[in-house]
Amino acid sequence: MQFLKNHYEKLILSLVLIGLAAAAVVLMMKVGGIKDDLEKVSLTRSSGSGTPLQPLERDTLSAKLELAKNPLAVDLGHPNLVFNPVVWKKTASDSVFPDRDGKSTGEGAVEVTSIVAKNLIIELVRVTGTEERPRYEFGITAEGAPERKNQRQKKKGVYAGDTGEYRNYPESGTNFVFTLKEVQGAALEPTSLILEVEGEEMPVVITPDEPFKKVMLHVANMVHRQTREQYVQKTKGDSIVIEGEVFNIIAVSATQVVIESASGKRSYKEFSNNGVSEQ
Repeated sequence: MQFLKNHYEKLILSLVLIGLAAAAVVLMMKVGGIKDDLEKVSLTRSSGSGTPLQPLERDTLSAKLELAKNPLAVDLGHPNLVFNPVVWKKTASDSVFPDRDGKSTGEGAVEVTSIVAKNLIIELVRVTGTEERPRYEFGITAEGAPERKNQRQKKKGVYAGDTGEYRNYPESGTNFVFTLKEVQGAALEPTSLILEVEGEEMPVVITPDEPFKKVMLHVANMVHRQTREQYVQKTKGDSIVIEGEVFNIIAVSATQVVIESASGKRSYKEFSNNGVSEQ
């Protein structure tokens, strides 16, 4: 016992050293086993055996990439009312109304109700004179003349081969010269007359039942949806007042009216016989 008491530290150290040696031996055996396993895996892969890798699903990934390039747009404008509550407007007569679509006021509330073509009309009114020297009287109507007095039919008589100068009032813009080039049929009962009209590339043919017509301009009739104010017989160059703001009419065609604000903003009013649409 006395020996153990004097040398117990050495005994403990010896046991520890023996344990470490045993652990080293076990570790070396483990490392050898792991090396063998790795060699087996390497041989398996090089021999081509085993389950092949599945190809990537490229179609699904491509679809997701395209979706990311074109994300869904969130429109918080009209008619969305979460962040755009309905605004109520007041007319000049102090009546109020909801502006639900953002187009119930200003030029957005103006609709085209009709567009009418204004023509230049040349027609045969009557034939006078004799077989040897017949005289042909034409009625000329300028529907697009600015003043009503200039829109009434005016008559001009010429002999075959003569030139007639038609003069409306200067501001009407309908002054022109025409020449009766040929009379077809009997002199006093013609079937058709061939005119050469200034400004026309081709000869003009007139019969007793069918006059010559040419569109001079278009005029539009419009209405404000809320105030019901009427804008009647408006054409290019006219101006209208919408809720106190002046707008100029830039163009009027058979299907469209273009109006412009003082700031230069243009509004395009489309028209068709089936209804009204706008841009």
